[in-house]
Amino acid sequence: MPLLITKKRLVTASFDPIDFGDIDRFLEANGRQDKAALLIFPSTNNLEALVDEIRRQDRWRVTSPASHRVHIEWKTEEGFWSSCMGFAPSLDMPVPRRLPAVALALWPGVQNRNKGDQVDFKDIPTALGPDEHARLLKMTTENVGQITTIDREWREVTLRWVLKVRTTRRPTAVLG
Repeated sequence: MPLLITKKRLVTASFDPIDFGDIDRFLEANGRQDKAALLIFPSTNNLEALVDEIRRQDRWRVTSPASHRVHIEWKTEEGFWSSCMGFAPSLDMPVPRRLPAVALALWPGVQNRNKGDQVDFKDIPTALGPDEHARLLKMTTENVGQITTIDREWREVTLRWVLKVRTTRRPTAVLG
């Protein structure tokens, strides 16, 4: 049984060892309660092995679109594909998505705002009216665009610095 931390709209669970049957049941239960989920994998230190294991699961799919290194989705009880947000202790991750452990966050619930066969965090129910929700979503999207640009520049600087340090054989530092 995973370790659980419950907040109003988010339930966090630590899976060690990883059991995808438990994960699927955990996601289904949270989807029925209109709660987002954060799955933490504290013993995972090989991202490629985790992605390979996810690929073998019936309710999961992994693709590699040009905009992502890897895109992971989980199929909800209603048959929608929920896009996962990944976190990891890696310089490859944008700064806001670095955690001390590998984790996936997703919306396992019903479709409220999206169209087609997708669900994501936009589908989380809120007390906002449609106009206020649209206004805040637009403002958030604009602000995230600014943060992403800054983060991309810092990642490039960080990567150049780490490569320079490694090529000069000086000790490396952990950044982020």
